[in-house]
Parts: sequence; structure tokens; C-alpha cells
Amino acid sequence: MPKLFAPEAPLAVRGGSICVLLLTTVDVLVGLGWVRLDSVWEIGLWYGFLRPGVRLLAGIAFAWGIAQMLGVFYWSWLVTSVLLAPIAVVTTFIRMLSHSEGIGAVTFGPAAVVAGFLWLLATVLLLSPASVRAYWRHGRLWLK
Repeated sequence: MPKLFAPEAPLAVRGGSICVLLLTTVDVLVGLGWVRLDSVWEIGLWYGFLRPGVRLLAGIAFAWGIAQMLGVFYWSWLVTSVLLAPIAVVTTFIRMLSHSEGIGAVTFGPAAVVAGFLWLLATVLLLSPASVRAYWRHGRLWLK
């Protein structure tokens, strides 16, 4: 039976992969909540079943890949997160300051706060010196 975590994975990598899994779960649940608010006839197969399933499987794959010390998952998740974070902050700030009718309002619910906290915690754990050092020394790019 395969192990959940690679034996050489430090606590920071383990915690980061758990945060990625929890973040995926929150994201899928919030997405399903928005779908539920729409009319039942307008949901369709993609928004009701396939899209949440694909998001969940992708998140589980990334969490598993990070836990197994597979560099392709670690580096792609980390680079994407670090590149998209400033964009998300700037666009949110612009939307908060803008009073234009064409730009939607920004609201922060409890799910957004939880997701933001999980993302920040995962990023801090996976960018920690212990994680970077572990991937640099022991991580492999793909499966054995």
C-alpha cells in the first residue's frame, strides 16, 4: 500500500500538502454552493457535476504530488500561486476602490477568509527553507 507522505518529506511539506487538500475542498464546496443558488434547469452537467469533479481531482492530485515530493506538482503549484497572488491582490484592491458600474463589488464571506488563510498557510509552509531544501535535495521531478 502506498504511503500518504514520502518518508523524506519534512513537516512543512506535509502541512503544506494538507493545506492544499483543504483549500481544494473549500473551493469545491463554495463552487457547489454557487451552483445551488442558480436555477436547477440552468446548472447543466458541466457546472453541476463535471467541473466540481475535475477541480476536486486536480486538487487531490496536487496535494498527493506535493506529499510524495514530486517536483512537477510542487514547483508548478508554487510558481502559479506566487505569480497569481499579486494579480489577485491588485484586482481586488482596484475593485474595492472603483465605483464604476461595469466593475462588480467585492465581498468577503467566511469561505473567502478560510480559503485565503489556507492558501497563505500552504504557501508559507511550501516556501519555507525546510521545504525548498527538501525538494532541492530529495525531490524528484516525476514518479520513479
